[in-house]
This record gives sequence, structure tokens and C-alpha cells, in this order.
Amino acid sequence: MIKKYSVLISLVISAILIVIATLVYPGGSILDKNSIGFVWSKNFLSNLFATKAINGAENPGWIWALIGMPFHSVGYGIFFINMSKKISSRQWANILKFIGAANLIFIFLIATPCMTWEQYRSF
Repeated sequence: MIKKYSVLISLVISAILIVIATLVYPGGSILDKNSIGFVWSKNFLSNLFATKAINGAENPGWIWALIGMPFHSVGYGIFFINMSKKISSRQWANILKFIGAANLIFIFLIATPCMTWEQYRSF
């Protein structure tokens, strides 16, 4: 039963952990450093992975977000592997596996914390 629902379980766990990270994110966005909390329309998902929020406060949610991303990647990986097995054409199945592997890599790039403008200028 776990194998049958492994994609759903992985993505639900990931979503729960990411939502927890957004709820404890102290605040700040690129548009307003003094804003409070995480606003889906004004923050980037990668803001959750920084140890310091944009407003300068310590971010207690970064660990929740960091734990949530591997669950997301594993869920996507299992989905693409399972879907490639259902396609009769080997060529298209291999293309789907390649897209799934590339997707896993790009999902992990989301977890890299974004730099503030000051950090970018001093870089």
C-alpha cells in the first residue's frame, strides 16, 4: 500500500513541511524588507531556505523547508520512474526519465538560498 501511494505521501509530507516553514518565516521580501511573514505573491520559495530572513531576523523555518525539499524530489522521481514504465515506446520512456532526472536537479536548486542585494554587490 505504501508503494502504491508513495508519490502522494512524499508530496503531502513535502507540502506540510513547506507550509510550516512559511508560517514561521519572520518576514521581509524584495519589495518590502519590513513586511511580516511569508507572502506567496511577494516572496520567493528560496527565501525559506536562508538562515536569516530578508528583514534580518533569524529564520526558524529554514530547517522545515530544507527537510521538505527532499520529500518533494523523491516524490517527483518516483512519479517519473513509474510513468516511464507505462509508456510502450522505449524512446519516449527514456525521454521521460531524462526529464524526471533534470527536474530532480532543478528542484534541489530551489533549496539554495537567494542572496540579498548587499551580498550580491559585495560578491
